[in-house]
Amino acid sequence: MNSSQNKLCVKNVTKTFSHDITAIQNISVHIKEGEIVSIIGPSGCGKSTMLDLIAGLSLPDSGDIFLNGQSIVGKTGKVSYMPQNDVLLPWRTIIENVTIGLEVQGMKKKEAKIEAKQLLPAFGLEQYGDHYPYMLSGGMKQRASFLRSVLCKKEVMLLDEPFGKLDALTKRGLHEWLIERWQESHFTMMLVTHDVDEAIYLSDRIYIMSHRPGKIIAEIKIRLEKDRLKRSITSVEFASQKEEILSILEGKSAAAFF
Repeated sequence: MNSSQNKLCVKNVTKTFSHDITAIQNISVHIKEGEIVSIIGPSGCGKSTMLDLIAGLSLPDSGDIFLNGQSIVGKTGKVSYMPQNDVLLPWRTIIENVTIGLEVQGMKKKEAKIEAKQLLPAFGLEQYGDHYPYMLSGGMKQRASFLRSVLCKKEVMLLDEPFGKLDALTKRGLHEWLIERWQESHFTMMLVTHDVDEAIYLSDRIYIMSHRPGKIIAEIKIRLEKDRLKRSITSVEFASQKEEILSILEGKSAAAFF
């Protein structure tokens, strides 16, 4: 794995917490510019820990993390990070919430709001800029959180279970919405999810992790339509890839990947 040829490269990273609990062990993953890559695995296998390490929120015990060939270990602000919960501040309006990243980067509030308002329509929030989070549905709050990540203007976005708490219909609509945004700008994204269908539908590639300590046990290239909006979860090809991934997750094929 050549770290200089990938947008983001995690190389041989291990993280151990107190009481000798190893969260992830010798993890190596990469993502090319414009790719959407998913990380799936059982609960507690270290998926969120890996995103925290990439975001610079914690330090690995060993290994390195590269962005455009440069180490970013322990450096915050290099990527945008959307955690599992929407983390919208209840005392700020939606427009004030989505501009937090711009303000932290030094942009004046007035300029930040002007820039954010230009994007509200694309995120379906043009009528809700002056609303407070409690006034929005779960899907709207997720879109607001994603807009905040986009406004940070980082080269890589990390999304941790961004749609995990939504009902199936809302989730499907947001998948299509996300792909439309991707088609407009071809951002680079790493997505943590428990949803195999979601991972297949959205991704170019999928990394599968083992139980703790989390290791990469497989890398799956998605063989379906490159135009994700044309991917059908009822197709034979989709079902075949899902069966392959579930087989690995259930341990039937895992030994071949250690």
